Amino acid sequence: MSANTDWEELKTDDGEVYYYNYKTNETSWTLPGKDDEKSTDQTQDAEQPQQQEQQSATESNNSTEVKTEESEQKAQPEPEILIVNGSKWEVFTTDDGKKYYYNEETQETTWDKPTDKTEDQVDSNFTDLDKELLEKPAIQFDKVLEYKAEEAFTQMLSKNNVDSTWSFQSVMEKFIEFPEYWAVTSAVRRKHLYEEYLMEKFTSELSDKSSLIEKFKKNFHDELKKLLNKGELEYATRWITVKKLWTDQDMPFLKHTMMSDSELAGIYYEFTDELKKKHDDEVQEKKKQALAELGLYLKSVNSSLVEMSNNWEQLYEKLINDPRFQSNKNFQNLNKLDILKLYEKEIYPGLVIQIKAQIDDVAKENYTNDRKARENFKNLLSKFTIEADTQFKDILEKIEDEDAFIDLCGRNGSSPLELFWDIVDEKKQIQKVKKDLVEAVILDMKNQNSYSEEIWDSQENFINKLKEVNDDRLANFDFDNTESQELTRIFNLLKRDFSVLKQQEQLDKEKSFQNIVNNFAYAIYSKHRNMGEGFIRLEGSRFTTSRRLNYDDAYKSLSVLEEYKPLKGYELEKGKIPLIKLIIDTFVNEYNKQTSKKRKASHSEGSNEKKAKVLNY
Repeated sequence: MSANTDWEELKTDDGEVYYYNYKTNETSWTLPGKDDEKSTDQTQDAEQPQQQEQQSATESNNSTEVKTEESEQKAQPEPEILIVNGSKWEVFTTDDGKKYYYNEETQETTWDKPTDKTEDQVDSNFTDLDKELLEKPAIQFDKVLEYKAEEAFTQMLSKNNVDSTWSFQSVMEKFIEFPEYWAVTSAVRRKHLYEEYLMEKFTSELSDKSSLIEKFKKNFHDELKKLLNKGELEYATRWITVKKLWTDQDMPFLKHTMMSDSELAGIYYEFTDELKKKHDDEVQEKKKQALAELGLYLKSVNSSLVEMSNNWEQLYEKLINDPRFQSNKNFQNLNKLDILKLYEKEIYPGLVIQIKAQIDDVAKENYTNDRKARENFKNLLSKFTIEADTQFKDILEKIEDEDAFIDLCGRNGSSPLELFWDIVDEKKQIQKVKKDLVEAVILDMKNQNSYSEEIWDSQENFINKLKEVNDDRLANFDFDNTESQELTRIFNLLKRDFSVLKQQEQLDKEKSFQNIVNNFAYAIYSKHRNMGEGFIRLEGSRFTTSRRLNYDDAYKSLSVLEEYKPLKGYELEKGKIPLIKLIIDTFVNEYNKQTSKKRKASHSEGSNEKKAKVLNY
């Protein structure tokens, strides 16, 4: 770059030289402000000493490298020599300790130890590439000095534009015939040089392009900031608008840029995204302050707006028409949704708490009034005589116009009917205790053989009998009051229980008697069938009692049987002849039942035989 200009010399990716003015952001393929011939002479004059300096530096570097190479060769031990099939092989060791073999005559390098092989073995182990190379004449080349071998290998890659799209296998196939390729005798070293070359190329290209792009982005941002300061740019402005503006102004940095329009748009929208983020953050901060101020305004300063509103819509309508709200500039940053969210988060919960408190107060007041109403109704019921058998309908006409009854209806807690039944249940419990006492006394009378069923003939007999007992358990009873409703209810309950018990005992006795008769009838059928068949005759398909049967003779025959003994005790109660008649009727039923079973069994066996015949057929 010339000392008296603002132009900087740069190179493109293809190596072409161009010039960039860092003050005006202009680019040019030629250096402006210089005569072409003068520039050429100056360039030649400048190149001569530069070439001399480069030649001197190269020779100095070569002598240094030769000395270093010689010292390294002196330090290395003599290689091991192998003679295989008449060929001389030298053995070398890589830095990682792996051995490889080099044939100076054929310029061949291999990882595998050479061995005596037959022609067939050689052909079978060679790859297609090896066979192709064997068919070609041996390549003769001058041995490159070892200290320049790696440089020559790297230059070979550079001259042929090798890049990251080339694999190492592609490099081998492409340059297998080049002397520079074989100048580096170690295959491991060749691959290492190939990887170093790609890394340096990538770093160089990345560095040049990154620095150029970063410089351009800085200038690009500076121009955008100028538009922003002038008020010609906002976060919502489109790239096409800014591009047209700069095109009309004939901006040099845009005119001569090497970046595509999509890349420029990407840089631009990165800038506007930052503007939008900054704008959104400012808006949110303003909203946050406005919401805090509005919350304080509604809860403390002008809480009447909330108190006079029954719902959110009413509150919002009152708020937007409030003069103080309209005059506050901070509130203008809020929309309806922002105010609704504030209402849901801060105002509404407070309203709910207030309503719950009011409900609790009303509930407490109602609880007190409900309790008072129940007490008043209980006092009303105490004025009436309520016994264990009293019905609610018995007193309804007396209480339905009373204030205590009307006031209790519809309230929480016990209803008037429930309070009435509470009193009746209490009376029943008292009555049950007294009834149990009287019943216990009567049970003792039975045990002492002083009990007679005549006690249940009348209430008078009942009371007189209890007076005679003189039991302390009956001390609280007023037996002299013959009109006592309490004694009447106890007598009726005990008499009803006695009747039920008597009926149950009679049923049990009859059931037991019938079981004895049934058992005796079955015994006649099973053990004394011949005797029993003399009592019956066949009518149609059923047996009935014989008309010629003499029940006295039947009694004489049956009463001597062992199974008849349980029935002896019933002769007096039932009568001998009625008892014998019942026994014979029961025997006839049993005989018919057993006969019917035999017929069904016989019919079933006959059906099975018929089925068997059909199947056998």
